[in-house]
Amino acid sequence: MQTLEPAPTRAISDSSFTQTTKANIAVVCAKGLGDGLLFLTLANNLALHGFSVTVYSNLLAQLRAWLPNYNVQVFPQAEQLESELDKYDLVISDAYTVTTAGKTREQLEQVSKKYVFMAMARFDSALSNYRPDLQQLVSDELKRAYLQPIVDCHAQVIYELERGATMASNCAKLCREGFKLPGATLDCGLRLPNDSQLEINAKQVLIHPTSATKSKNWSANNFIKLARKLRKSGWKPVFSVSPAERPEWLQRLNNEFELPELTTIKELAMLCYSSAYMIGNDSGTGHLCSCLGLPTLTIHRRKSRIPHRWRPGWARNRLVTPITNPRGPFKQNWSLLIPVGRVYHAFCEFSQPLVITSVGRSKSRYL
Repeated sequence: MQTLEPAPTRAISDSSFTQTTKANIAVVCAKGLGDGLLFLTLANNLALHGFSVTVYSNLLAQLRAWLPNYNVQVFPQAEQLESELDKYDLVISDAYTVTTAGKTREQLEQVSKKYVFMAMARFDSALSNYRPDLQQLVSDELKRAYLQPIVDCHAQVIYELERGATMASNCAKLCREGFKLPGATLDCGLRLPNDSQLEINAKQVLIHPTSATKSKNWSANNFIKLARKLRKSGWKPVFSVSPAERPEWLQRLNNEFELPELTTIKELAMLCYSSAYMIGNDSGTGHLCSCLGLPTLTIHRRKSRIPHRWRPGWARNRLVTPITNPRGPFKQNWSLLIPVGRVYHAFCEFSQPLVITSVGRSKSRYL
């Protein structure tokens, strides 16, 4: 079994943190929540090793008060993107985000001469033909020395770093072995703000029954049956869906379970933090919960290495998959291969009494 570094406790950020100026780096995240959070592991490790870091993400900018170790901004407008990023000594970008959107192959080759691109699972070959030349981009010799290991990681596919590890662990590995940051860990820097009065409900289980891809979702009826079993056992199930999904789930739940109205990522983060556990499909919400220290139980349609790599990797995770990969009629109805009782028993084995300290969640709840 893959051994991972301890993720951070759910505490306030370390007051001893100070930024130095080895170099100014922009980190341009993917547009989605899950991949964006993975890039925060890169950003936080860079910041804690003396770089001045600015992260760009429309979603994560809503959590800037929760990310004290570096600056977080929304994506620049398309016409301002190049001039905004030119302010930095180096730009690290996801390979499929605003820096590459709508560009021709020739344009991709040109932009690869300016920015360091990294991909989660696949890479456009047009981005790998060239790499930034620090001699042309950075005049300061000492800065170039600090930045060269990062440039040497251009065109890295993070998925391929260590086949048995989670994506979060591979991001930490990239920082240690690629960027040459010896103290790099899983920590992405997400913290409860100093002025927050949030409390953790040790019996609350957050259920996130949806994802960005409907075919990845365990059946809605199964989630409701599971919630009933949890409630009968003394847990407090609370459902979480996006604003667009809320009307459908209001009708499905029919006031049987709580379904808070969440209009921002900040509101979602607050709900995640106040819960003891999270159960759901492979989704960005699962990664957000894991970043905040929640043990997560992930239901996945495939039995392979893929779900093991993509599962939430910052805190403890239990993965429930079919006994065998779905085939024939079960390919579209894979939920039939994971009965409610199996998920319930997996959760019972996975859960344990929650220890809450004055600064947040007990260290025992983390990897």
